[in-house]
Amino acid sequence: MTARLTRHEVAEFAHVFPPSPALMSLLSEAGIPVDLLPVFYGLDSQEYWNLVNDRIAAGLIEGGRARLLRFAAGRYPANPVFTATSAAPLGRICFVGASPDDMPRVRPGRELRAVLQAVRGNGIEVSTLLAATAVDLGQLVGKWPDLLHLACHCDGETLVFENRDGEARPVAIAEVAQTLGVLMAAAGGPLRGIVLAACRSVAAGRALLPYARTVVAHQGDLDPADAAAFAGHLYQALCLGAELADAAPVAAQLVAQEDQGQPWLKDRLVVLENEDEAGR
Repeated sequence: MTARLTRHEVAEFAHVFPPSPALMSLLSEAGIPVDLLPVFYGLDSQEYWNLVNDRIAAGLIEGGRARLLRFAAGRYPANPVFTATSAAPLGRICFVGASPDDMPRVRPGRELRAVLQAVRGNGIEVSTLLAATAVDLGQLVGKWPDLLHLACHCDGETLVFENRDGEARPVAIAEVAQTLGVLMAAAGGPLRGIVLAACRSVAAGRALLPYARTVVAHQGDLDPADAAAFAGHLYQALCLGAELADAAPVAAQLVAQEDQGQPWLKDRLVVLENEDEAGR
């Protein structure tokens, strides 16, 4: 799934850039192929930008959201909506992994290794909570990261951590969300992103979205080897300055192109964006 403009971003584009021949010329200069854009005759500005957004969501305009926002921020550098999503350097990542002995192995260690290799030399702090229990997220008090990476089992609206004996400890996503809500209140703002490296994690991602600007989740099963490869490509892109919403589809595509990668990974990827945080 390709990241689309948020509702707030569409409204701002409609306000600042009404459709016209001059706009077509400007978008062409920004590298947006004019032949991929909708014909604006007979449309008001909101209708036009909704159609542009539909083309972005369909993947017809590669990297469309990021390219449009860079273009708009260059024209209006003081506009808070256009500049809010400019990628700031990552400072801190918290990697949480759980693979109970009585369930199929998730292999969070391999995934963590891919993350560490990707961010090496970029001055990024990576804190780890392996064999994580249900209460370990409380350790984020005073250490609120930019990105929270969860590598564990998920079944709809339940995340599976470990108990003291290393066995499965399912936790309702509502309880995890409540914990993140308390931590966010103490930190004074949401996470930059949450990466749910877990099977069938879309419902969980939606439940956690109020506590992050972007959540990455997966439909269906997620092979551990592909999860590690995806993490490596994802964090390489983030270190180059990409936004999470733009980096995730690219990482999934790169995994799909690998010899042993799942070709359907890119189709099962879901990127969720918190519209309430747009422009902040």
